Amino acid sequence: MVLVAALAALPAVVSVQAPFNSSDEALLVLYGEEFMAGRVPGADFFTVYGPGGFATLAGAFQLFGVSVLVERLVGLGYRIAVVTGVMFLAERHGLRASVVAGLVSSVVLLPSGLTAYAWFGGLALVIWSLGLLERPRRGTALLAGVLAGLASAWRIEMVVLNAAALPLIWRERRAVSYLAGLVLGSLPTLVWLAYVGRVAIENVFVSRMAINAQLSLSEVPFPVWLMLGLAVVFTGFVLVQGCIRRNRELLALGLLSLLILPQAMQRIDLDHQVFALCVILPIGVICAGSLGLMPAGPNVARWQIVATRSMAGVVVLVLVFPVGVSIAMTTPVTVVSHEGRAVPIASENAGDLDRLLDEVSRRVPKGSKLFVGALDMSVPTLTEIRFYHLLREYEHPWFYLELPPGVAEIRGSPLADAVNEADALVLTDVPDDLNQTLFPHIPPGSDEVNRIVEEQFCLVGQVGINGIYLRCSHGQGRVTRLAPGE
Repeated sequence: MVLVAALAALPAVVSVQAPFNSSDEALLVLYGEEFMAGRVPGADFFTVYGPGGFATLAGAFQLFGVSVLVERLVGLGYRIAVVTGVMFLAERHGLRASVVAGLVSSVVLLPSGLTAYAWFGGLALVIWSLGLLERPRRGTALLAGVLAGLASAWRIEMVVLNAAALPLIWRERRAVSYLAGLVLGSLPTLVWLAYVGRVAIENVFVSRMAINAQLSLSEVPFPVWLMLGLAVVFTGFVLVQGCIRRNRELLALGLLSLLILPQAMQRIDLDHQVFALCVILPIGVICAGSLGLMPAGPNVARWQIVATRSMAGVVVLVLVFPVGVSIAMTTPVTVVSHEGRAVPIASENAGDLDRLLDEVSRRVPKGSKLFVGALDMSVPTLTEIRFYHLLREYEHPWFYLELPPGVAEIRGSPLADAVNEADALVLTDVPDDLNQTLFPHIPPGSDEVNRIVEEQFCLVGQVGINGIYLRCSHGQGRVTRLAPGE
């Protein structure tokens, strides 16, 4: 298990210094720090996630300081927990099945980088919970229930994954212990929901229902379709075998695969296939071990031993080779520093970011209320969340630190209040075609926020597609707008 975990950690060699460009990763770093400062997810800032992931990041930041590196190490911990959990699930089906399942999970996780996605944190808890439930020892059912309950603190909707435990506790005495543990583990989420109220549920379902972010199905690459097909086939295989053999463990694993499958279909892209296949494919390996297709005993035919060892060797090569190639072909990275914060940026973009940070520092007095948004805020869009992380000398007490779909663009949302209260804005001119690609089914909403910007703010500086705006009454008299090209 330690050796496979070490192999799973190999991508850290490359990914730990990968460019900090992802909005998802920037949100994790920002919200982890907000949690550390005492702000409550869903009440003090918008999010579709529970408090568990942010609390984990906040604890890591408290111990080691706020940085992208620490966030990525938390993400690495999540992935190792998933891989070792898969091995733990497969242990009862033989050492070879356990090792191959762990290696397969490690290979599938390769493209996911190290971002500390809440999905991986909650998934690891569910996997270890099932592994414990498979072992009918005293106290394991209670602990399994606690871990299962805790998963909902990472993502509320992950509570449905706990239904995979039903075949293992049906008409069993330990069902009471498991359910008691489930209630105990769910207490942090229940307390949080009681504090935040129904808005927490609305944030999850209203905003998630509005997210498509899906290219036309005809534009989905063939390998992604192939991965989705594998997920469906493996899920069906395990479920059928569990039913035919009336094997409770296989039924539980097949049910887990089935409940994870919607994650692969939420968006048919590489990332979401990885989120699902890192467990679904290893479960197929576990099923093969249970059926005797994975040789485990001393009297196995020589060709089977050779075939198994060859497969393991190929898997290891598949794992190690891309890492070596990535090291050789990695994107040049430059570390950009500002006010004690440092982030790795693709070298070709580092100059623009440096100039923007300097321009904001020169134009906007420290301690001002700074809002980071988009030039057109009548539609949901991506924003440069990473600016909040770097520009910590300014206040940003906003509920909408991101512009989520189906929420922020509606009339009367707190977004208008945030812009009204701001002293300065940094607005990004996001291309319309990108917004249409990400959110193709959401029509333009209220133009209220755009009018506030137009009537109350003046452009005082621009670097690339990012403009810096101050209130027109700021400082000595009215600030004049920049002429084109000035």
